[in-house]
Amino acid sequence: MYATGWAMASNTPLKRYKQNTHAGGIRDPCVISWPVRHAAVTGEIRTQYHHVSDIVPTVRGPRLDKPGSSLPPVKGQVVYVDFWASWCVPCRQSMPILDGLYKKHGAAGFAVVGVNKDVTEADARRFLQQVKVDFPLITDDADLLARAFDVKAMPSGYLVDRKGVVRQVHRGFTAQTAGALESQIVKLLAEAAP
Repeated sequence: MYATGWAMASNTPLKRYKQNTHAGGIRDPCVISWPVRHAAVTGEIRTQYHHVSDIVPTVRGPRLDKPGSSLPPVKGQVVYVDFWASWCVPCRQSMPILDGLYKKHGAAGFAVVGVNKDVTEADARRFLQQVKVDFPLITDDADLLARAFDVKAMPSGYLVDRKGVVRQVHRGFTAQTAGALESQIVKLLAEAAP
């Protein structure tokens, strides 16, 4: 017997998947324990679920914006990991908005890391000549990060809290996404640091 909206999947009874849209994002994590309550999700950032995919994978890769340097430390910060590509039309809208959020909330502990998925670095550099951003950018040539985050669309963004837990997933980007994302960022920034 499963809670409403939950179904059995995979080859083991320990894995149950749910797909639910709320607050501008789509979630489909692997659950290893039941929700505290089986109540419907109300659109708030969920804290009552325990997800395997909620612990953020290690984000690292060659810097696109500053070759030879490493990513600045983000431990204890609210981080938005954004997967983007030069051929992605919504990325032309999302990148400047993310840069604005980075500049607006950076002093409060918000960081953005852009992960480029272009086949060639030259394509990414041409895009960045037109769409300039100040947040750190890395490449994911071997698709290691894309697989670890289970990227299914471009752009895909993962909002991570100060404890390193993925709290929201955004696939695609619209004007509504921007508004929802900023309110989610503000809410996470207000939470106590670990």
